[in-house]
Amino acid sequence: MTSEHDEELNLVPVMDIFLLLITFLLVSTVFVQIGTIDTSLPLIGNEDKDKVAELKQGIALTVTIVPHGFIIKGKLKDTPLAAPTINDSLKNYLSVKGELIPKGMNGQYDFEELSKALLSIKKQFPDEDTVFIIPESEILYDNIIKTMDAARLTTLISEDGMRKQTKLFENAVIATVTD
Repeated sequence: MTSEHDEELNLVPVMDIFLLLITFLLVSTVFVQIGTIDTSLPLIGNEDKDKVAELKQGIALTVTIVPHGFIIKGKLKDTPLAAPTINDSLKNYLSVKGELIPKGMNGQYDFEELSKALLSIKKQFPDEDTVFIIPESEILYDNIIKTMDAARLTTLISEDGMRKQTKLFENAVIATVTD
């Protein structure tokens, strides 16, 4: 005895679920905001000679974020013109070890001192707009972002007491060092 059952698959509940899922996805995408950080990559490629000469003028500046503070190092770029004269206050930054800006008394990174140091470098190299930020692996993401902010802008107080934001190094490039 064979009995054949003609059962049809009821697809209405499945279609209802997909309809609700699609509606939910469309509505929720409006509220999703993706945060971005403006940064740039180092230039690689063939450039004409004028651009290469322009890029070679100035200082290659790095800020390394270490657990005990910041290490600022600079290396004079090869220039087709005469080498610029360097202030005595900047000579430590150009050494192999660099200049350490230790954490503050509260154990927090001193972003104000970092901005002051970068401002003194910017005054010596006003055309330079790139700084390489090299965080060590255990550095918190929040401290990397605050370092980028401190390297891009600083607030100066003028003689009349007005606060003015001054651009430092607009191109903050995050880099890593591989061994």
